[in-house]
This record gives sequence, structure tokens and C-alpha cells, in this order.
Amino acid sequence: MRNSFVIYKETLLKNYPDQIIHSSRSSILINTILSFGKLILGLISGSIWFDANAIYSLILCIAKTQVLFKYNSLFIDPNNQNQYHLQQLHIFKKSGIFVLLTSISYFFVCLIMYIYKAHNAYPYYIVYGITAIAFYKVFTAIKGLTISMKVKNPITTTLQIFSFIDAMVSIVFVQCALIEMKNGINSAILSSSLFGMVCSLVFMFIGLKMLFIPLIPFSES
Repeated sequence: MRNSFVIYKETLLKNYPDQIIHSSRSSILINTILSFGKLILGLISGSIWFDANAIYSLILCIAKTQVLFKYNSLFIDPNNQNQYHLQQLHIFKKSGIFVLLTSISYFFVCLIMYIYKAHNAYPYYIVYGITAIAFYKVFTAIKGLTISMKVKNPITTTLQIFSFIDAMVSIVFVQCALIEMKNGINSAILSSSLFGMVCSLVFMFIGLKMLFIPLIPFSES
């Protein structure tokens, strides 16, 4: 029984990269629709914070699409798995540059929010709906990132890092909206913009780790 479970678990891990690649296509579509929805709500309500969150999510969707496009265009040589793995690592490293640059821009967005205190109040049903979506994003992103690191697949890890960043950006926005409902706008902006800057520093660290990861052959990874 134990051996059967081990075999089943190994099979799941082996097939995990393909599952993530396929599921990413649908998740990109869903996140794009949600991001456009947030962008429209932000324009209607005049919320810069809402629009910034939506634009950041859209940029991450575009980045995911680009990673999938590059992955599908990779040259696969059945007799040279090392070359295929190194090609994926190159995509991973280049994605680190993207993560680093977008994290710096997000830091300054949070800094502007902190200085100018630009924020709007939102209806409770919008806040609760976005909260549910944000926590679902966090749960799936952390779960996916944990498994991706176990299977050591550069492409799926890249996609899950993008998902994790998107989820944390959503959490920053949700925190701001929830605190605003309870303690007022000034308190919400202060805490959320500082939390957003801390998150952006974490994103920068992740981007640097991706950028400077060594190009280790497949047999040694």
C-alpha cells in the first residue's frame, strides 16, 4: 500500500509541470478579465490605488503569456535534456529582470500612495468579493510554488512566482480596503502603503535570486 502511494505521488510530481502549463492558460484568461474589471471599477470610482492594482495584474498576465510563448518555442532534443533544461533556466533568469524592474516600480507606486494619501472608499460587497479572490490567489500560489520548487522545473516556478506576486499585490489592496472600513482612510493608506513597500522589497529579493541563479545542468539539479 505504501509503495503504491509513493508511486502515485511520484507520478503526480512528474506530470505536475504539464498540468501547470495547461492550467496557466486558463488562469491567465480569468485573471485578465478580473484585471480589466478592476480597472473599469477604478476608473468609475476614480481610485488610483484600484487602477494601479489592476494594471500591475495585467502586466503579470502579459509576462505569463510571454513565458508560455517562449516555452512553446524551445527546441527539444530527446538526446540532450541538459540543453532543454538550460534553455528553461535562461527564461527563468530573464524573468528575474522583469520581476526586479516591476518590483521597483511597485515600490514607488506605494511610496506615492503614502505621500499623497490617494485612496477611495469602496462598497462592502466589492471589498468582500476582492478579499475572497485575493486569499484564493494566495493559497493556490503558495501551494503551486511549493510543489514547483520540489520538481525543480524553471518554467513552472517562474509562472508560480508571478502568481505569488500577483496574489500579494491583491492582498495589499484588500488590506487597505478592509482597514479603511474599520479605522478610516488615513490609517488604511499608512499601513497598506508601508506593507506594499515591504512586499516590493521581497519581490526585489526574489527577482535578484532568479537573476543570479547558476546555470546547473539537468543531471545535477
